[in-house]
Amino acid sequence: MDISRTFEKMAESGVFVVLGTASYLQEIRKHGDCYHQVMMAKALRKPAILILDQRLLPSECEELRQGLNGLEVIGTVLVDSEHLEDRALNELKEIMETWKKRSSV
Repeated sequence: MDISRTFEKMAESGVFVVLGTASYLQEIRKHGDCYHQVMMAKALRKPAILILDQRLLPSECEELRQGLNGLEVIGTVLVDSEHLEDRALNELKEIMETWKKRSSV
């Protein structure tokens, strides 16, 4: 991971999107790239959207949420990571529209 480029791109973005899957959680546990991205998002005070794999165990969901402490999570969408259905995409769109309205005030 090119840290300076990632930081630059993250600084330009409006929100930080977390794809909360088992593999993402593993990356956070071992302080891999995902962990560093979360730390960058915290440093930049980026609001976050959590796309949470519904197949995670409750304890894994809690561990992931704990790893995001310090981020303003503006929305959470539960999905089956193998089948991103229209309902989930509509929820994401609604979260983004609400955030845009709130941030433009």
